[in-house]
Amino acid sequence: MALMLRRSCLSLFLVAFAALPLYAEDPAVDPEFDRLFPSTGFEDRVGFWKMIFTRYGQDEVVVHDREDLRLVYKVINSPYSGTDRATVRRRKALLKTTVDELARTFDELIQLGPDSDKLEFRHHELLAVLKLANYQPTEAVFHRLKENIHLQRGIKEKFRDGLVRSGRYLPELERIFKDKSLPTHLVLLPHVESSFDYAAYSHKGAAGIWQITRGTGRRLLKIGRTVDERLHPIRAGEAAAELLLDNYRALGTWPLAITAYNQGKYGMLRAQAVHGNDLKNIVDNYQSRIFGYAGQNFYAEFLAAVEIAKDHEKYFPTLKLDAPLTFETVTLNKSASVRTLSKKYNINTSTLKTYNPHLTPHVWRRAAAVPPGTVLHLPAGGAATQVAENSKPEPASPKPQLPSYTKYKVRRGDTLSKIARRFQVRVEQLMELNGISSTRIYLGQLLTIP
Repeated sequence: MALMLRRSCLSLFLVAFAALPLYAEDPAVDPEFDRLFPSTGFEDRVGFWKMIFTRYGQDEVVVHDREDLRLVYKVINSPYSGTDRATVRRRKALLKTTVDELARTFDELIQLGPDSDKLEFRHHELLAVLKLANYQPTEAVFHRLKENIHLQRGIKEKFRDGLVRSGRYLPELERIFKDKSLPTHLVLLPHVESSFDYAAYSHKGAAGIWQITRGTGRRLLKIGRTVDERLHPIRAGEAAAELLLDNYRALGTWPLAITAYNQGKYGMLRAQAVHGNDLKNIVDNYQSRIFGYAGQNFYAEFLAAVEIAKDHEKYFPTLKLDAPLTFETVTLNKSASVRTLSKKYNINTSTLKTYNPHLTPHVWRRAAAVPPGTVLHLPAGGAATQVAENSKPEPASPKPQLPSYTKYKVRRGDTLSKIARRFQVRVEQLMELNGISSTRIYLGQLLTIP
């Protein structure tokens, strides 16, 4: 019995100790980086996220404390990796059972006390993890930790694939950020936001590798039925650079500016007003309904992603990044279908899609025309470039001049087709210009009329 107990405790000690090497600060990070992006106080969080990004895969779920990421209680190997309803239901049941069992263990420690002779293996295992992290086994501690149980799924495969994809655009993104006098390490932020998934959409409506929301994007990008520049890494990268620069000017430090990219500038200004410039102090003490797990960890995730990306051979030895895409640009004089564009520029549809992720499914699946004024990217060199050079329009402003537009407030009895006839424009033009995907409009809605 005693031998079995020692082995059981030892196994949990090893689970906890397994994370420790990743908690150490990476010596490869240069002094300038550490000055701009200090990691002091975030070592444990950075180590945790390096494990999530490189050690645990999509079928593994880490059971841990929400606030103290040193406390890793268990790693679940879930056999249920499908997305059908039955599989999802079984996976949720397995995770719920695990959390319930851990909570029950805390309850029993509260009832029995840490020195009771009625404790079982699982109680001693849990006490061993707490001791390793220098926690006193008190009733108050057990109550608090019971309420902080959290599950985090591994994303090793997703992060690795993101590293591969990132090679396509990193050189151009670095040039953009450098031209704006921004730290080029910031171009690695999409590893946290989207794993460089060019088609990523969040449940909150954010899109592209930079996960820009529609509301924010409308100020800086073209977003419509056929073109959504949030999906183009370069155009969205230019917008992200402006957002980050704006955050930095308002908040004064990069840790706060980066966190504001996730939480919003004004939310972080409120936090700064209460707790000052120290992000660690904000993470530990700021109480807000919207500043939760994601906001508390966003900066640490960025630091972890930078360490991995700068030394990816260490974590993924056989990994090779995609070659950078080199391209020329052309602005369309008039609307055209994908089929017409492929023929005109002598490239297949697949290549055109690779170079122009900002064209929406309406273009690819429903054969909607790409509108005039759209900037296309074409492979550098070859016939496509020659055609592009010969078909460039006369120099003009790349974006429509807003003062030439009319604003119209929807009245009772209006339909989109009636409004289109009244102003002698096409319904499709109204939908494109106003970024709406159906003909449904609402009383009082403000429409832009070309």
